[in-house]
Amino acid sequence: MDGRIGRRELLGAAALLGISPALAKIAPKGFTGAEIEAQAKALAARPFVPSPPLPDSLKFNYDEYRMLRFHRREALWQPGPIIAEPMAPGGLFADPVAINAVAAGAVKPFPFDPTQFDSPPGRTLPGEPGIGFSGVRFLAPINRPDVKDEFAVFQGASYFRAVARGTLYGLSARAIAIGTGGPKEEFPIFRAFWLEKPERGDTVRVHGLVDGPSLTGVWHFSIRTGAATVFDVEAVIFPRTNIDAVGLAPMSSMFMSGPASARRFDDFRPAVHDSDGLELWTGEGEQVWRPLTNPKQIELSAFADTNPRGFGLMQRARDFSDYRDAEAHYEQRPSLWVEPVGKWGPGSVELLELPTDNETTDNIVLFWRPAKPLAAGRVYRTAYRLHWTTDSPAPKALSRVTDTRTGASFAGHSPDGSRAFAVDFEGSRIVGELDSITADAATSRGTLRPVTLSRLPSSGDVRANLALTVQGSEPADVRLTLRRDGRALSETFVTRWRA
Repeated sequence: MDGRIGRRELLGAAALLGISPALAKIAPKGFTGAEIEAQAKALAARPFVPSPPLPDSLKFNYDEYRMLRFHRREALWQPGPIIAEPMAPGGLFADPVAINAVAAGAVKPFPFDPTQFDSPPGRTLPGEPGIGFSGVRFLAPINRPDVKDEFAVFQGASYFRAVARGTLYGLSARAIAIGTGGPKEEFPIFRAFWLEKPERGDTVRVHGLVDGPSLTGVWHFSIRTGAATVFDVEAVIFPRTNIDAVGLAPMSSMFMSGPASARRFDDFRPAVHDSDGLELWTGEGEQVWRPLTNPKQIELSAFADTNPRGFGLMQRARDFSDYRDAEAHYEQRPSLWVEPVGKWGPGSVELLELPTDNETTDNIVLFWRPAKPLAAGRVYRTAYRLHWTTDSPAPKALSRVTDTRTGASFAGHSPDGSRAFAVDFEGSRIVGELDSITADAATSRGTLRPVTLSRLPSSGDVRANLALTVQGSEPADVRLTLRRDGRALSETFVTRWRA
């Protein structure tokens, strides 16, 4: 390959990127997004066509790609309160994405032009039409009224991420997960975006056409900025094939080390993670906290439920002293909470934890798996709200877990082979004498010693000390809830231990 795009590849790219004639102009009725759904349905009736190969002229290394800066003067909706900047193609981002601007009910393609970007020294972006972008990012004055900060970006497969006010990028979301954790995982891609010109200074609407070997679909996003960044999501899915291992509202994060997992790294920092736990609010109203771990082997935990009220990956440790990292500032990473809209029926919240020895790879995945597979030829609709925030919007009436620590019970080993856990609960929500509190604890394997409770002198938090004894290498799941007169005082603490 000589670095140029061949005519066949160029025509194929243009066919994938171009909008249909029916979408070129929507006037006089105006654009609604249903037009894209019709295009996705038609696309699902045809075989999946992968993106054309990345030409040599777009093969940038990491540092070169970072130099591809979009010229702010070319941004969509400049100088409005929210502006959109397309992302350069190339590097790790090999799938071309079309950008279409929607204003006053009419659709206008936003064509790729290499002069829109600064290029690295000695390199230039190719100028052939049909190349497309790699994604789009949005900026608004979310922290200071005189500075536009990036608050959301869509780039890479069907991934996107956002920040809340005062936070830094951390975990990511994506449109859909297929076969996650299995040998045949798929990563559908955004083929095109339709960006509606904001009518309000804090809201932007985005429509994304998703395509993959097993499905097509349209994801409609209404994104609001503020102290939290909130995505209202409506998805319309057209399966090409029967899909059993599907994950809705998926998200990915990183957990390398922390006090809730066995220490395996020679690192000066006490913790390294973008998220420290799974928070779940079940359909029955139970509130669950499951600390994340960096396991020695792949772990999959499934929390069966019907009509969940919410779930997400949280970053509860919010002090610099929790990490002591003056560069990464993990204390400023956002949490992500999924609020289902409507009744989702039976299924399970599934948590996948993968081993990792570095902090640059996402090794945590969370999603909702419906009980029934998606059938080819049918249409599926789902809706939910994503809260990118510092804390979940779940009720705070119950005492929450503030800290979890684990280790051998004595001098690096335990004479009886037990594993010790110290779980701290918010003391301000547990008033009165501890003698009146019952520690309701259970394990799926092995035995637990009677739980002891104490109140920490510095914070007033209540510490529950557990000791688990289990034989063999199979995992043991431990649950603990603090109760008084049978009534829950705390959320349910859940953890998994494998020797």
